[in-house]
Amino acid sequence: MVIEQTAESCTLEYEIGGGYYVTSEVTCGGNYFSQSGGGSSSSDDVCFSGDSTVELESGEHKTMQELEIGDRVLTADANGELSFSNVVFLPHGPNEKNAMFVQLTLGEGQALKATPKHLLRTCDGSLAAAGELDIGTCLETKSGAATVASKTYVTTAAGIYTAVTNNEFLVVDGVVASPFAISHALPHAFYHVHRALYATVPSVLKSPLAATANAFFGSMAVGLYWSATSALK
Repeated sequence: MVIEQTAESCTLEYEIGGGYYVTSEVTCGGNYFSQSGGGSSSSDDVCFSGDSTVELESGEHKTMQELEIGDRVLTADANGELSFSNVVFLPHGPNEKNAMFVQLTLGEGQALKATPKHLLRTCDGSLAAAGELDIGTCLETKSGAATVASKTYVTTAAGIYTAVTNNEFLVVDGVVASPFAISHALPHAFYHVHRALYATVPSVLKSPLAATANAFFGSMAVGLYWSATSALK
């Protein structure tokens, strides 16, 4: 149901039972969704900073907030193999949301900002939340393995952004990362629909209606995940 609506945004709520629910906000032609429980709300700020950069196939770089559907960016597959892949969907619309970011500086000089729950790929192929990484943790990067040399927390108004491509992982500021936070497998599977649409009718994914539908069905998918998780406890 719609629980809040203004001229620029619409917040949706989807009940999953057991005191758990998910919320979705559609704003400025884009959307994002998050999960919370126990009747209280939680932050949906689970992405990269808007000034984080990705590498284009041309060798140029773009910030996350400048990305467009159809851009070919450096990515990695499940085996860590690097290649360029098309951006098929941008889950966040233009925004200037304030968020707490973990700023990681690696021994090889790379620096990345991500929200604490955002998932990065470690050297053994597993995923770990940025906020839980220790100094000395080995991460996969564009140029190979690199260890976390420093970790600080910063607040920025550059916005929160991510991108979904035809490949599984993004390379952001030279570091291999999931496009997602908290859970990788669920949203990765969910966005197979968008990948299929991009292959057939890519213009559909640029429509504001696509953003609204993505918010709704994304919330349902997350809701089912949390419902199943709570049932197993």
